[in-house]
Amino acid sequence: MLKAVIDCNVWVSALLTAGTARKLIGRLKAGGFQLIYSEQIFDELLEVTARPKFAQKLITEDKTELTDLIRQRGIVVELESPIPAVSRDPKDDMYLSCALVADCDFLVSGDQDLLVLGTHGRTSIVSPAQFLAIIEARP
Repeated sequence: MLKAVIDCNVWVSALLTAGTARKLIGRLKAGGFQLIYSEQIFDELLEVTARPKFAQKLITEDKTELTDLIRQRGIVVELESPIPAVSRDPKDDMYLSCALVADCDFLVSGDQDLLVLGTHGRTSIVSPAQFLAIIEARP
């Protein structure tokens, strides 16, 4: 099974719009990939979705359903300490570290600071649309 780290920006997009990112929630529910995350990544999701600009637009039940799904279906890993600096945006390094520690196949993000890297170790860094296409092409 494919192992993937999903960037917080993808989950926020999934909560706000009915596009590609939301389809990834369905694929996670259906067991289409193994989600890998760290407590730092989970905490960032909680913090970002609590910001006033997002909180007023989000449906509380949807956010709760997503965070419960992440906890139920995801595997939590412990990051290296300190987290190695790799990305041009230090806030993105926790995603790269998580993918490396868990030997993930993919890191899924809409963030150009990550996408520009292309790969990290054996992990391919892809957009949500690219990842969805990869999942859907698998038998």
